[in-house]
Amino acid sequence: SDAKVMVGLQTISLANQRLTSLFGLGVQPGLRALFLQGNFLAHLDHFEVQPQLRELHLQGNKLGSMRGMPPQPHLERLWVADNPLTSHPDFKA
Repeated sequence: SDAKVMVGLQTISLANQRLTSLFGLGVQPGLRALFLQGNFLAHLDHFEVQPQLRELHLQGNKLGSMRGMPPQPHLERLWVADNPLTSHPDFKA
């Protein structure tokens, strides 16, 4: 089942937690910043639209692409350094 929805929650830090999946995160309507750096994420399957998300920290994972992540309507800042996808010839910072 999905994580409990917490309407007033604006920041979630799951940095350095050895995560391999985002299954169960669910939709957090008030979420503005999500810290997922330093995990073992190789894909973004199960990542749902976070309607208020502004910042997403994904640096230091195992991501080869952003496949699996639906468009985030308000995303302003995305950090992906130190992931395999950054060495792809078409990658632009």
